[in-house]
Amino acid sequence: MSRKVDCPVARWPGHILLPDYLTLPQVVAWRRAWRAAQASTRAGETEDEPRIIEDPLEYRMALLPGVLTCVEKFVLTGLPEKLTLDTFPGSPIEDASELANWLMGAIANAIR
Repeated sequence: MSRKVDCPVARWPGHILLPDYLTLPQVVAWRRAWRAAQASTRAGETEDEPRIIEDPLEYRMALLPGVLTCVEKFVLTGLPEKLTLDTFPGSPIEDASELANWLMGAIANAIR
């Protein structure tokens, strides 16, 4: 059985389908992508500050393979059912960033 998660991005209305649970390979793919994304950050000025993302596009690009591995199906108006790095929208930048951020949050929630 799959779980439907509605997309909040106005440009691409619809939803994604996530599995009821993520498999171990999916979680490992997410963690590898997360570690790659973390490599593109630097430490804050103090220990209490979060890491600083130098280039948000590079950060998202590093995380997307882990995200895309976890989504069963994209049902988003104007986008293919199976997005890849080659077909993931990069513009308009605000909408594409909102989409990527929403997807990253959806996967992080599924793992928790």
